[in-house]
Amino acid sequence: MKNKHFNRFGTFILLAAITALPICSCSQTNNETTVSESVTLEESTSEETTTSEESETEEKISKRVEVGSVLGFENCYAEGEESAPDYYFWCIYNSEGKEIACQFAYGCDSKPDIVIADVDGDGNADLISNCCYGADGAERSYVFRNRNGVIEVGMLNQEKIQKELGIALGANNYKINYAEDKNQLVFVYSEDNSERVLSMDDMIFEEYKPGMF
Repeated sequence: MKNKHFNRFGTFILLAAITALPICSCSQTNNETTVSESVTLEESTSEETTTSEESETEEKISKRVEVGSVLGFENCYAEGEESAPDYYFWCIYNSEGKEIACQFAYGCDSKPDIVIADVDGDGNADLISNCCYGADGAERSYVFRNRNGVIEVGMLNQEKIQKELGIALGANNYKINYAEDKNQLVFVYSEDNSERVLSMDDMIFEEYKPGMF
């Protein structure tokens, strides 16, 4: 309006017009309905919303399966989280809730892709975890074992293999797979598809700590 002053009648008309306007819903513009919510957007404005912490917990623990005896522990179980479409990260726990292994890959939505077998030849069953990294698709199989109550995880000794084969290893030019027919881990060099059965001397073992992968 060009004139910044009003007479009494004009002020009354303006106040009446403002009163007749609907209440602004600007506070709702930032509200988003998550996939886990079953209420509609209209319903969510009148109900108490789920906190971000509660929503994150619901998304993290999406599946739980029993896995039986693992690494000398009875009644073990696994909990899986879908961190990307069709990509799951599984944590394996003993009956006391201590994490003793993990597995991650595409397509393992119903249960973790693990094998229970004695690959180090000590007479005790190990856990082979068949993994695939989501960022670059690198395939790796890891060996989890129980050494006097300490859970260890074994991975390829890259420096040793590079020296022996005279090659340079990168994230995507080799794979480590478990061959069930050989009951061994197999190193596959992608450049020429050459294979080598790995012994435990080709691995480096260290104490497993949750979150190291």
